[in-house]
Amino acid sequence: MSAYWEHLSELPIPYVFGFALTQTQVDAMARQILSEEEIAASSTTQRAIVHKMERDGAPTTLVPFWRDKVQYYCYVVGVVPSFYGRNPNATIAKHIIQQFWQTFGRGPNGEFNKVHSICMRWPDIFAFPDWLYPRMFEATKILLEKRGAKERKETSLDFAVLFASSAIAPEA
Repeated sequence: MSAYWEHLSELPIPYVFGFALTQTQVDAMARQILSEEEIAASSTTQRAIVHKMERDGAPTTLVPFWRDKVQYYCYVVGVVPSFYGRNPNATIAKHIIQQFWQTFGRGPNGEFNKVHSICMRWPDIFAFPDWLYPRMFEATKILLEKRGAKERKETSLDFAVLFASSAIAPEA
């Protein structure tokens, strides 16, 4: 393991953060990045997108989750640690939001006019992808460096190294 973990009694819990997408948004995403054959060959559009991400070696995925009896998908853009099992304060960097809209635009029918951010614990039912812990290690390194700076300078620790709001809409 990395030197960042040497002083910890146990590894932190990985939390992923990204865009909370509806099934309509996932379907629009699939139509933009997959062929009709790729979509038809998979059981769901979410699985078809995940297969493409895995084939391309993309360090991201679509993680299904439920909220208010509705299924959503977290389009993962980052991983942060939780040292106590509580939801960390992580938000999405502005340049990531811009990349998302450059890639997907607003969607053919305005599906991406508004997207929400989410930070959630990696679900226990899914295996960890190869990229999950290295990305969390990098975020932890930043956190510990900031914590060290706080202790040296007595400044406030702000792990919001990333910038966003809970509801993100493209500029008109």
